[in-house]
Amino acid sequence: MSLASIDTSAMHKAHSTAAPKPKPKPKPKPKPKPNKKNPKPIKKEPEVKPQEDVKQTSKQDVKDDEKQESSNTTSEGAEAEALAYNEGVSDEFLSKIQMAINKKNKYPRVARIRGLEGEVLIEFILNVDGTMQGLKIIQSTAGDILNNNALKAVLSASKDFPLPKQKVRIKIPIAYTLKS
Repeated sequence: MSLASIDTSAMHKAHSTAAPKPKPKPKPKPKPKPNKKNPKPIKKEPEVKPQEDVKQTSKQDVKDDEKQESSNTTSEGAEAEALAYNEGVSDEFLSKIQMAINKKNKYPRVARIRGLEGEVLIEFILNVDGTMQGLKIIQSTAGDILNNNALKAVLSASKDFPLPKQKVRIKIPIAYTLKS
């Protein structure tokens, strides 16, 4: 076969029509100009802390003194701390609750042997009829043994609690420290 017999014109036509046409590029949208007006800065007023800071430091001092004095049950410092938690409740009322708990609270032998110490902050609601509800540990630096012991002490002492004139929320710290 010779080259003259091949018709290449059809291929050129097909080839030329198949060539893609360049698409026009879309014009980029202009970016919005930022406002050159300076917004007024918002001034934050310094927070004024209430004078409870003085109470908090005194509570910390009470805790430090409590550790130095070392007793086997709740100390006088913890009792003073309990009085600070329960505003609106008389000191005498809280002292009676604290004394009732102290009578029932015995340092667990296992905790003594292991040298466990700490403080358990207990909260509960004391109803007018003397019943308790919502007994729970709010904060603790003691282990499970002392935590459980503190809960048991409050439960067993609750029958000796004075009756409040109205429903009250009580927070009582129970400190466990070994004598040096």
